[in-house]
Amino acid sequence: VGFVRNLPHQLVEAFKATLEEATLSDFLIHVLDASQKEVMEFYNTTMRVLTDLGADTRQMLMVFNKIDKVADEHVLPDLRRHFPDAVFVSIQTGEGMDELIERISEFVARGTISVELRVPAARADLLARLHRDGTVREVRYEHDFTHITATIPTRSLEVYSPFLPGM
Repeated sequence: VGFVRNLPHQLVEAFKATLEEATLSDFLIHVLDASQKEVMEFYNTTMRVLTDLGADTRQMLMVFNKIDKVADEHVLPDLRRHFPDAVFVSIQTGEGMDELIERISEFVARGTISVELRVPAARADLLARLHRDGTVREVRYEHDFTHITATIPTRSLEVYSPFLPGM
């Protein structure tokens, strides 16, 4: 979500529902333009809004873009000191993009779990839900049960735990 300074109150309210989606996310990617002299002001504004929404406790990956456009030689070292876990990238040159992809993959993997489920054949609704919630890797039909191998968000485990073998 991009933040724009000095929005009229009506527009802020219109964006609120969209911004509230951040509270439902597994993690956030906070992208800042490193070449902007107000980068810390933009960071603080965004964090205030996320705090107001209760989304500031979400896992967050900080990304500083446009590092190729930073003119002041002190800016990047200062940002790296202040944000040691951040990723610094340039879409223009491609610098840092491999690290960004790797870090996003790590965040995604942290929020998922692979499961093998034994679901009664009569519960086809669960197979449909698995396709919506995660990634179904294999489905085998056997007598009155469906055996499913899938990767699901860890937050969904409670829904499927009764169908884990041995439960």
